[in-house]
Amino acid sequence: MKINAEEYTERKRMRRALEKQRKKARREAAKSAGVVLPKKATKTNMSASNSKQRIAIDMSFYDKMSIRDVNRTISQLSFCYAANRRAKNPTQLTIAHLDGLQKQMFFSNETRHGWDVHIKEETLAELFESDSIVYLTADSENVVKTLDESKVYVIGGLLDHNSYKNLCLHVAQKQNFAHARLPIDEYVKLNSRKVLTINQVFEILLQYIETGSWEDAFFKVIPKRKLEQGQNERTGESEIPLNNDNNSFKNNDNTTSSIESKTVQPNVSLSSETGATTTESKNSGTSQ
Repeated sequence: MKINAEEYTERKRMRRALEKQRKKARREAAKSAGVVLPKKATKTNMSASNSKQRIAIDMSFYDKMSIRDVNRTISQLSFCYAANRRAKNPTQLTIAHLDGLQKQMFFSNETRHGWDVHIKEETLAELFESDSIVYLTADSENVVKTLDESKVYVIGGLLDHNSYKNLCLHVAQKQNFAHARLPIDEYVKLNSRKVLTINQVFEILLQYIETGSWEDAFFKVIPKRKLEQGQNERTGESEIPLNNDNNSFKNNDNTTSSIESKTVQPNVSLSSETGATTTESKNSGTSQ
């Protein structure tokens, strides 16, 4: 029997309330038994973070997903938020274009009202300067070499990119946003079509911000089962290979710009490989 969005949300709320009661009972039982419960780790708010790097998750793909998949996408937002809260220096995280029924579903969990994150109904173009946006998509021929705090890196909030190949690239091109893929092919070899979940892409960015190493970020976040045999150890590469003859990229109007002279997109370069997409994990995910 199919249920509508309101029934789905209500059932989930009731399950969450029951689990909350069970956790409270377990804590009280442990306290009565004299068990010393660990103190919660101190967490840094975004406003106090040393990192001013902006990351946005674009939630404008609601009409491309079922109610179930929207709910799973929202669950991935929870993983992103949890990772950001655990970080020593959390990023400046924005959830953009969260409106309508998906907003109602998101806030059905009352704890989300207190999240330390920017939750906005506005679109990317309404929230940020267009020339500051870099849309991450595995279908881009450009490669992210490093992160720039003057830019906002956008992750598409779409659960199944396999069904909508090139969608995020087309969104970026239509709105004249810069776009790029993560440098996954330059560091790791994967044993299947490379699809990453939303939270995995976010966690890779978070790890890179913390360590300054793409290699460390990829090997820490990408599940080992998705790596080709023999790739469970780091390759030892320390830099992204660059072909000096290809140190440029194509604009949306098919003209070519030098990386050094381009101000809109200063930290992406033309890859010698195209179509780098990333690992399939926990259900399905976003290609990067």
